[in-house]
Amino acid sequence: VPETPTNVNTTSLTYSSISLKWQPGFDGGWPQSYWVSLDNSLSKETNQSHYTFTSK
Repeated sequence: VPETPTNVNTTSLTYSSISLKWQPGFDGGWPQSYWVSLDNSLSKETNQSHYTFTSK
């Protein structure tokens, strides 16, 4: 089982967006993906160690 990501940080914050980045946990050699959630109302999956939510 991959370890939990660490050092989750906001890298940018504007009126219409927020950007996050994190350090992946130990993966044991397996591909990882992450679920990123905003206010429990918007969730997205990514295989990157960063993500930007943008309002429409």
